[in-house]
Amino acid sequence: DITAIPDAAANGSTVFCQGGSVVISTTLPTNATKIQWYGGASGTTAIGSPTDALSITATTTGQYRAYFLKPDPGNSANFIAFAGTSFGGTENTTNPVTVTVNPLPAASITEGSVAAFCADQPVLLHATGGGTYQWMLSGNALSGITSANYTPTVSGDYTVKVTDAMTGCVATSSATAVTVNPLPSTPILKQNAQTICIDNSFDLTSI
Repeated sequence: DITAIPDAAANGSTVFCQGGSVVISTTLPTNATKIQWYGGASGTTAIGSPTDALSITATTTGQYRAYFLKPDPGNSANFIAFAGTSFGGTENTTNPVTVTVNPLPAASITEGSVAAFCADQPVLLHATGGGTYQWMLSGNALSGITSANYTPTVSGDYTVKVTDAMTGCVATSSATAVTVNPLPSTPILKQNAQTICIDNSFDLTSI
């Protein structure tokens, strides 16, 4: 039987943003030959099958622990719990490692994927997602443009990077392609006559 249960330990922070991960490792105690990893909210959901792997990569919130097994004397292909314990129970298992994965903010620009306007009628772009904002043009940060609303003045692909104030998690919105259409040239009227009499007329030509 196992006389000393090893610890399970993480190789980094166990609190991180969605898309991150942490490796949880342990060692095999004397007489144990396999590990059954468990996770889930209460640490009771089996992850895969009994394995030789001394570590597991956690990517979701849960309680992670290693449960130790020995070979089945009646079937060398099987692995069983030690005498007096139940498979996956609270004996012969490491203390759980709690992992918390924080969601990313829902960054978006409410105007959608396309916005077009004339140079004298600018469109106000609105960002959502909460926290703090940083507007980007073609992937480059626009210095000092950190409010939820922004009025672009040049054409290009605009995105907004949103940072959750509580967790520090960051997400970038899909791009909005902005087109600023130039105004037509101001016409100049050419007079064909300087002075006319009442009831007469002359042509004004636009050039």
